[in-house]
Amino acid sequence: LIYPNPGDHELNVVFKTNSYGSKTVTLIDATGRIVRERELDSQQQDVSFYTGDLKTGLYFIHLISWSALQIPKKWIKK
Repeated sequence: LIYPNPGDHELNVVFKTNSYGSKTVTLIDATGRIVRERELDSQQQDVSFYTGDLKTGLYFIHLISWSALQIPKKWIKK
């Protein structure tokens, strides 16, 4: 779950995964540049990013873990 979408100053990502170990959530702009990245422990199921300083446009959210690679999700910064 990604909200709000479209969003402005904050991006919240909530996910359900059966993965073990740490996870990395990455926010990537339309040019492929990583603009935010956060490593989460095995118990954490959500993350928030401050996005007020990002340019308007399309972004992609990737969740990578040892046991699963999820399909990137789209997020629009207004």
